[in-house]
Amino acid sequence: MPIDRSAVSHRWWKRHEPALWALASAVVGRLTGLLGALMAAALLGAGVFGGVGSIVATVTMISSVAGLGLGQTVTTQLAARSYSDPVEGGYLAANVLVMAAIVGTVSGIALAVGAGTVAALGGFPEFAGHLRLAAPLVPLGVGAVAATAVLQGVQRYGSAARWLALRAILTGVAMGLGGVLGSLEATIVSLIIAESIAVLLVSLMVQREFHRLGIRLVPRNWPRTARLATSVGAPALVSVVATTLGLWTVRSVLLRQTGGVHEAGIFDAANRWAQFALFVPASLSTIQIPVLTHLRAQSRWADLRRQQGEWFWVGLVTTAVAGGALIISSRLLMGWVGPEFAGGATTLGVLALAAVPIGMNSLLGPVLIAAGQLWARCLADVALAMMLIGSAWVLVPVARSLGLAAAYLVSYSVLTLWLALRVRAVTSPPGLLDAAR
Repeated sequence: MPIDRSAVSHRWWKRHEPALWALASAVVGRLTGLLGALMAAALLGAGVFGGVGSIVATVTMISSVAGLGLGQTVTTQLAARSYSDPVEGGYLAANVLVMAAIVGTVSGIALAVGAGTVAALGGFPEFAGHLRLAAPLVPLGVGAVAATAVLQGVQRYGSAARWLALRAILTGVAMGLGGVLGSLEATIVSLIIAESIAVLLVSLMVQREFHRLGIRLVPRNWPRTARLATSVGAPALVSVVATTLGLWTVRSVLLRQTGGVHEAGIFDAANRWAQFALFVPASLSTIQIPVLTHLRAQSRWADLRRQQGEWFWVGLVTTAVAGGALIISSRLLMGWVGPEFAGGATTLGVLALAAVPIGMNSLLGPVLIAAGQLWARCLADVALAMMLIGSAWVLVPVARSLGLAAAYLVSYSVLTLWLALRVRAVTSPPGLLDAAR
């Protein structure tokens, strides 16, 4: 019997469609983000660029905490209900979007009021006014995460990928424009305008996709959403708080050193290059939870194991190759940013080496979430935060930005080893049977 090549091609595309969309989005997003950030770094200098990084890191931390784990909640629940109960999915999505808008707005106002205190705690009190100016980025960030989670939860991976790429382009242009204008204030205002445009577009996109699905996006059944937010969102919230607060804290350790803002600028520039090695696992991790959750909801255990295994090895190989290239060319790459960044070549080399365990962490963690091991993933993130803070406390005073890079390498390596053992147990046949029960 002849092979129906069109049918084989269709099955191949359907199985790999989420990953291909995510990778395409990542290529566009990472390149534009990298170019915009490096242009800003070269034009603003290490000191001012360190201020930009500190403000963005703080806004990201507050936005993540303000999100209350709603993104993960809506993604997993919509992925499990997209076919079985689409009407309830519409209620859930609408409720989450409303909650994100309210909580994000309140958090943005709180940051504007307490910017001085937050900046002082973070070790950059000289940028308190700039942090206050950046407060609108908090509700915009919370809304963007919630809307993206909704699109991915209903398997609209192409729409989510196109929007993420567009958002990255807008952000990259905003960073570059801020560098051209030559001030931190201009950079922040450009970022607010870019994020506002992006959030408006994704809101329209969500409305269009739900209209196509024939699902009404109407807030209802709030008690049900509250229960889900408590049971599913609680471990997600603890994970987000632990991770973002840990990363923010170790950055504050660096900022408190002599010349800390300058060192933070060097670290940020090196980290921008290192992110290039992570574009495959970072992009795949964005669609792992909805895809694997959907397979688990249908009891397609063999497909789940195969999909997870393929993504893991693709991510590992690509990250290792790209990281090796960054290590070899680290001096050249940092020199391109500017003379004052050239001393960060070793920092880039260590971050490129750390990209391997960081990438594996982003690929292994979602497997636990999709398998229902929410608190296991949560405890792993808490452990990561503690290891980061402890190792940074020892290494950063000794080696500044290089010490922070080494803290990343040590902490993520230990965590990834544990995650690999845990995921192996979960995705083995006995573990899958336990998940099914």
